[in-house]
Parts: sequence; structure tokens; C-alpha cells
Amino acid sequence: MDTRTQKQVIIAIFFLGILFFIGGGFYFAFRSPASCFDKIQNQGEEDIDCGGPCATACEEKELKPLETAKTYFFSSRENFYDAAVRIRNLNLRYGAKSFSYTFKLIDGAGNEIGQKSGKSFILPGQSKYVIEPLVEAKGKPARVSFSYSDAQWERLEDFGELRLSVKNKFYSRTSAAAGETGFSKAEGTVFNDTPYDFDKIGVNVVLLGENNAPIAINKTEMRTLIAGEERYFKVIWFYPFEGDVKNVEAEAETNVFLQETFLKRFGE
Repeated sequence: MDTRTQKQVIIAIFFLGILFFIGGGFYFAFRSPASCFDKIQNQGEEDIDCGGPCATACEEKELKPLETAKTYFFSSRENFYDAAVRIRNLNLRYGAKSFSYTFKLIDGAGNEIGQKSGKSFILPGQSKYVIEPLVEAKGKPARVSFSYSDAQWERLEDFGELRLSVKNKFYSRTSAAAGETGFSKAEGTVFNDTPYDFDKIGVNVVLLGENNAPIAINKTEMRTLIAGEERYFKVIWFYPFEGDVKNVEAEAETNVFLQETFLKRFGE
């Protein structure tokens, strides 16, 4: 290589070095700082944008959506219907301490003729009914749809199984002679087989007809259920419904994600 070529190579390397340092300076000066939302595994994260310094646990990114089984609706009185759905949480360590839901009544032409929204919760691995009574409809529905959103997933630590059992369930027609109102009723008791005192317990009731098909739904709420205590409940249907009741299904639940669910004992 002659002297002239050597000088050209040296000059080229010199200018490339200058461009490299200038480009690197611009990159480090204007690049976005590492964050938990940059879709890059940096700053000690366990995976992309999760774990380590990020608030989102990597397990939360793998959470499965709620599984929705069959939806139901039943006429409760003129222009009003009771809606229900059976849902299941496939996540065994995470539950949703809150989620929003909407039932929509749809007519035979596919038009929405009524809707009603609410909020609920679901525990890890839980299957439950979501019941919404008295959904007003502008026409006769052919089906009902259910959707949910804004699930606030949270890992449930050190609680164990929620042992709330429903016993002594039975259904009967109401008696005017006994001073009862309404068309019929379902009764039972809820037993709290946990070491916790609860402020509020919800009870969902489903009446089953032939082939265990739901024919009517209802729900109620009781206050203050002490550990080891058994409490009576009753729900009333004020209007007749079709079908003969063959069985009563009932489930009790409470939102253990919320601190106000638990009653404080004296001295605590």
C-alpha cells in the first residue's frame, strides 16, 4: 500500500470514528429511559416489562380470561327479565377483586332491546353465577349476551379455601294464610366453616327443573356471619314462572380481596 493510499485509509477511519461518536452521543442523549412499558427486557426485569423493578408480575401476563358458560334469562314480570350466567376463573392463584359486566337482551332480529350493567368479583379457581334481576326490555328477547371488562386481577395470598356451604335448601309455594307474600320461596342456611368473621355474604339461588335445567333465579344478601356460625336465608319470587322445581342450587360468596369484608374482633 503506497503512502497516498495509507493517508486516505487513515482519514476515512478518522471520519468514521467522528461519526460513530457523534451518532452514539445523539443516541444516548435522546433515547428513552428504560421503563416497564418499552417492550424491552432491560433494567433487571424477569421478562419483557414484568418482574424485577416492574409492578406487573410476569405471571399476570399469562392470566387466562374468565370462561363464560351458558347464559340464561327468565321473565320476572311484564317487560322485565332476570338474567344470569355461569362463569369460571381458570387462574388458580389470581382472582379479580372487581370487574364490570353487562347483560344485553337481544330479540329474534338481533336487535338489542335492553341491557343492565353491574360489578362483581371472582376468586382464584372459582366457578359462580352472576345474576342480574329486573332487566327492562322493549320487546320480547330471544337470547341474552354477557360481557365483562376492567378486571382488576390480584394474587390471593395466604387465605386458603373459602368454606361457605349452603345447607337445608328447599323450595315451596308461599302461603297467604301464613301471612306470606309473593308466589314462592326458597330457603336454606349458610355455614361459615372458616376462622374469619365476615361482614357481608351474598347468596345466589337457582331453581332447577327437568334435567337440571335452570327455570328461575334470585339472590339475596346477609350481614354479619361469624366464624363457625350458621345463618338462615330466604328469597321470594313475586311472580309465577314456568316449570316444576325439582331441585334448588345455591352458593354463598364474599369478596375476600376487600379488607372491609372482614369484621374486626374486640381488641384487634
